[in-house]
Order: sequence, then C-alpha cells, then structure tokens
Amino acid sequence: MQNFRINFTNKVRTDRVVIGYTATTRTQDGRQRIIYHGEQDYYRDVVPLIFLESGAAAVEAIGQVIKGIDTDYVLSEVIFAVPQNTAILTVPFTPRLI
Repeated sequence: MQNFRINFTNKVRTDRVVIGYTATTRTQDGRQRIIYHGEQDYYRDVVPLIFLESGAAAVEAIGQVIKGIDTDYVLSEVIFAVPQNTAILTVPFTPRLI
C-alpha cells in the first residue's frame, strides 16, 4: 500500500467558484509524484449555495479521487487552502480529539 495526500486550492470569482485538487505520493527517492489532478467550476447563479458552504464539494472531490486511482493507494492526508471567501466556500472540518 502506498500513502497519498490531496491538496485543495480554490478561487472565488464573481461568476463562479473553482475548486482544484491534486493527489500526490512520494517516490522511493523522496520526490513528489502527481497521481491525480482535477478541477471543478461551480457557477454561482446555478449551484445551491449550501453545496459550497457545507464542504460537500470537497467531499465529493475526495470520493472522485479515490474512485479514480488504483486500490493500492491509501489516503493519508487532506490539505485545504484557506477559502478566499468563507461566506461562499467552506471546507469540511473534523475536530481533533485530545
């Protein structure tokens, strides 16, 4: 099994929200290797705001990555960019248990 992580980026524009995600893994020599890249445009006059506010867009993107790569890979980390406008776009949050 090989660990991988997903990095999210976002752009909040006047007409749309663009969510990009890149899944990477480390090679044996320590280099980062891209194994999946995706980007989705959500047009603000069409997409239900709750879909973006709830983090559901990110959860669906994670599911898409997992479906799109070999089962030899295991998700070990998800990194979210700070949303440019949290009134429009938020990310899923799981509190840490101490």
